[in-house]
Amino acid sequence: DLKGRGFFATRDIPPFTHVHTAPCILVSRDEYESRMRHTILDAYLFNCGDGDRLLSLGVGSLFNHSSRAPNVDYRIDKSALTILYSTSYRAVKAGEELCIYYGDDLWFDDEDGKEPPSSSGGRAARTRDRTQARGNFLHSSNGSIYTMDNGG
Repeated sequence: DLKGRGFFATRDIPPFTHVHTAPCILVSRDEYESRMRHTILDAYLFNCGDGDRLLSLGVGSLFNHSSRAPNVDYRIDKSALTILYSTSYRAVKAGEELCIYYGDDLWFDDEDGKEPPSSSGGRAARTRDRTQARGNFLHSSNGSIYTMDNGG
């Protein structure tokens, strides 16, 4: 079940709790078509729905995918150049991996299954960094509620 880097709850997190705000770089539709489409960065872009894309900076780009049980939703705020991540409709237990739903058009084998729950988050296209990192605590306004780990 090793997915590479991932986020794991360090304590129980209630539903609808803000866990991260990722700053982003705006990639216009024209810039995407001429410079970024079909590059490795294409897999890290979030579609704004109007042809523009956002490139999530920092740890926001490291949430893993789950089709069966995504427990983190995200909201793209193009005007603020951010992506806001929060736990979904259910509580997350300590030790549980925090995952989002990438969408149906995946570029990897979905070992989780293809059917997303009806309350899944928005669609993103991103890849996983398979390098390992352990014990790097990440902080939000709520204090330290999750940690980046390799799950091993």
